[in-house]
Amino acid sequence: MADLIITYTGALSDPPRNQIVPLEKGADIETEVEVIGGSSVATTAVATAQRRIASLLAGADCWVMIGLTPVAVAGSGRKMLTGERLQFWLEVGHKVAVIQA
Repeated sequence: MADLIITYTGALSDPPRNQIVPLEKGADIETEVEVIGGSSVATTAVATAQRRIASLLAGADCWVMIGLTPVAVAGSGRKMLTGERLQFWLEVGHKVAVIQA
């Protein structure tokens, strides 16, 4: 079995450029590892006001879904390929769910 590694972190606001820049901020980081399998599994960690960026690293091809009570379904949501890393801006309280592709 392979894993999906989910790291929640904060962001820096860059008002002059009107950009949000991901920044891992030491104590404000939380990482969770979910096994990618044939059933949907969701993180127990949730996005907070201080940690609204989720960085995902896929150890196998999978489908991910994000929401308050997400359920990942093969063929729906965002497909990730083995070794792919993606970052998502999350609403407070949202989680990440994953299922194998």
